[in-house]
Amino acid sequence: MNTTTTRITCAASAVAAFLVFSSITRAATIVPVVTLTAYDNAPISGNADNHNASGDNVSAGELDDSSINRLERATMVFSMPTLAVGETVVSATLNIYVRTVTNGSGSLPDAVLYDSQTQNRTTNNTTFYEDASYTSTGLSVANASMTASSSAPVLVSLDVTSWVNSDYQLDGSSVVSSFRIQVDGQGFVDDDKSNRYTFFGMNSTSYAPQLVLTTTTSAIPEPGTFAMLAGGVGMMVAVGSRRRAFKR
Repeated sequence: MNTTTTRITCAASAVAAFLVFSSITRAATIVPVVTLTAYDNAPISGNADNHNASGDNVSAGELDDSSINRLERATMVFSMPTLAVGETVVSATLNIYVRTVTNGSGSLPDAVLYDSQTQNRTTNNTTFYEDASYTSTGLSVANASMTASSSAPVLVSLDVTSWVNSDYQLDGSSVVSSFRIQVDGQGFVDDDKSNRYTFFGMNSTSYAPQLVLTTTTSAIPEPGTFAMLAGGVGMMVAVGSRRRAFKR
């Protein structure tokens, strides 16, 4: 094979490799459709009595003052975008802003993120509190050492890629990612000392929770494109062969 034909064949191979392995990357930021606090009033039963869905902030832990005595859990629900054919989630990051930390007893446990693979409700509901489909991700959302305030919240970014990918695999055409924040191992003690975390809700203009997705779409040609490419390569090789024959 002469130099001209070699160059033509290498160029065609490079084009083919580009078509097969190139991909398109895009990012999407999703805000929740639900942020609420569900709570179990004292005496604690393990089931929620009601919920607060104002959307300004949500909370998890023990609220104990002269008029309110309860355990709280925060829920954040995201309605996910539809993925195109060949599009996959590369990363999913949950951004949550810690608003306040109240450690009245001095022994506040971490707030832990839970995820449900089967909870697809996108409306407010009290039973988010006790829904047993939520299981721990093992990710800490907040801890007692944080210094946070409404004017200087603490941003916590959590990698939830595996759970979001599972949602896409299990939910079909309407994909929902549902997370709950709770303080494990915490009981209620009536001593007028609160031990809880608050987080900004979906109504916050600056600090609303966000789920940031990065996806890729493989640019794999249709079979017809491969056929055209192969025909073009064949023509180029044939032209090179005819030139060699003519020179002889």
